Amino acid sequence: VMMGIGSSNVIKVDCDDQGRMKPEALEAAIQDCMSMGLTPFMVNATVATTVVGAIDPLDEIAEICEKYDIWMHVDACLGGPSFMSRSKKEEISGVLRADSVAWDFHKLFTIPQQSAVFLTRHEDVLFNCNSYGAKYLFQQDKVNYDVSLDTGDKSVQCTRHVDIFKTWMLFKGKGMQTIEDEIERSLDNAKYLGELCNEHENFELLYDVQFIQVCFYYIPPSMQGQERTEEWWEKLDTVSATIKGRMVEQGTTMVGYQQHAEHVNFFRMTVSNPCSRREDMEWVISEIERLGCDL
Repeated sequence: VMMGIGSSNVIKVDCDDQGRMKPEALEAAIQDCMSMGLTPFMVNATVATTVVGAIDPLDEIAEICEKYDIWMHVDACLGGPSFMSRSKKEEISGVLRADSVAWDFHKLFTIPQQSAVFLTRHEDVLFNCNSYGAKYLFQQDKVNYDVSLDTGDKSVQCTRHVDIFKTWMLFKGKGMQTIEDEIERSLDNAKYLGELCNEHENFELLYDVQFIQVCFYYIPPSMQGQERTEEWWEKLDTVSATIKGRMVEQGTTMVGYQQHAEHVNFFRMTVSNPCSRREDMEWVISEIERLGCDL
């Protein structure tokens, strides 16, 4: 939007049933564009999509981008903490081949907004794209000072808070090992919640748990064993909203819900509290059951 490219020039690429970009569909879309005389110049891959938490196959996407000389950007605004995860290290290793990465530290790291970074391996690209060379702002002849540290001439935003200071304080205060352990705990809790959904007859997991998002239906006992007709789905669409309302009224917990793709309203729990335990995941299941068993 800011660059004036327009949404009609954004080409959607098919995903698999878990929300991950299909490399073969990406290459086909690139070839289609080129056959029409268009010039694909950037591919946006994702580490942890907003709803599902899907992680695109980064290495395969990187191969295609390198083949066609296309800039590879990785949206890791939510999934950036996976870069520090022992269990995700191999899965997201392809990020090292990206041209740029976006990462919001105010997500999952529990840092107050705003604290976000845009990282690129190309040292001068931000300066070349954004610099107006305003000498009254950014003098180039400072004594005993590396002028390359002046970030104001590398961004569309000039005056701003030192947002990254909060992130620096987090790393200094907790240390890398503690942060890594907290990330692993959140990932483990999310995976465990997904397992509980699969084990419980009144819960139905919609997607494999890839990051910290767990998407699931709660199907009340009164709806079990019935044919899933259009009327059945319409009724299920009201279940999560009703239970969420009861959560708010009773003040017990807050779990979000939404529609997505072909799915009617479902619960989407983001397991981001590093203090949470497996026992808390069990409690969430039992609380939803308590609040919705009479529906």
